[in-house]
Amino acid sequence: MTKVKQTKKQVTTRALIKLVSELKPHEKIPSERELSEDFGVSRMTLREAISDLQDDGLLYSIPGSGTFVREQRIPKRAHLTSFTEDMEQRGLVPTTQVLQAEVVPTPQAVRDAWGHVGDRVFRIYRVRLGSGRPMCIEEAFIEISVAPDLLAHDLTGSLYALLRENYGRGVDKATHSVAAVALSPGLATLLDDEVGAPALEFTQVGFDAGGRPVEYCISTKKADVFSVFYEVQHKAE
Repeated sequence: MTKVKQTKKQVTTRALIKLVSELKPHEKIPSERELSEDFGVSRMTLREAISDLQDDGLLYSIPGSGTFVREQRIPKRAHLTSFTEDMEQRGLVPTTQVLQAEVVPTPQAVRDAWGHVGDRVFRIYRVRLGSGRPMCIEEAFIEISVAPDLLAHDLTGSLYALLRENYGRGVDKATHSVAAVALSPGLATLLDDEVGAPALEFTQVGFDAGGRPVEYCISTKKADVFSVFYEVQHKAE
């Protein structure tokens, strides 16, 4: 397999992420001059990498004072990325515990979201961890015709990658909704948190390029770890 060469900006961004992970919240990072010399890159490349980390909520700047480490949360952008990708982009090691993998009657919420579907679907219930820390609980429903022998596969990695590489049916477009919830006793135990602690519940309905249903996923993420990030533009009159 050919290895894709990383750009200087990508290498610099990864080095910055590693540096940030070693500092405390609100601790000042070294100056641009020091970092550009340490990383062996131009100041322009360094500034672009710093800007990206500011956009991702990892750093913030105070004019005249410098750039500091933000109280770290993992921003969930309005892009189609898997948990595995989110963790790897933050320099964390993604792992998964599969709690249940089964065929169940299609829930009404899934029927409403997908439209015409079969009477039964795959249900994959998993705990997702970043460097050993429980980050979120995922309950994913997969349309059976997408991957008839799905349960025979290793389900501890990215379902997106598995579906695309083995069945040619990736999630190409999706709708999202986010709600603030309090952790139930069961979810609190799985996430190693307190009952009633705040969480973000992401509901994603995914379709392939042809508009056929693929996934309905409810992800309950710890609110002290994740945030929602999106961009808006002024609509011309």
